[in-house]
Amino acid sequence: MQYTIEGSCLVLHADERDKEEIRELLDKVLDRPDIYSLVSAECEALEGLMVSSDLEWIDASETGDLTDAPMIGIRGESGQVEARWAYMEYQVKSFLEDLLEKGKAVLVS
Repeated sequence: MQYTIEGSCLVLHADERDKEEIRELLDKVLDRPDIYSLVSAECEALEGLMVSSDLEWIDASETGDLTDAPMIGIRGESGQVEARWAYMEYQVKSFLEDLLEKGKAVLVS
């Protein structure tokens, strides 16, 4: 998985290998919703990206946002959130669906 920052948006990019992994994760959610959630699938899908970049999951309470949207950000040296982006269509679909269908998902600032 790769990402770009385009204007005020964070764009996640998935290649064919990433898409296959996402399909497998979503299948787990469908097969075992009692033990595997969509949130855990989203976290697992981005695990490699988070480990190899400056990106990390951000809790909305840290930024004063009133949302349950998945939020990704970049922290400064002292730990403060310097930039953050959220997937605002979270109430109707997962960003994983966008990655599968379009090969990219857009999170807004």
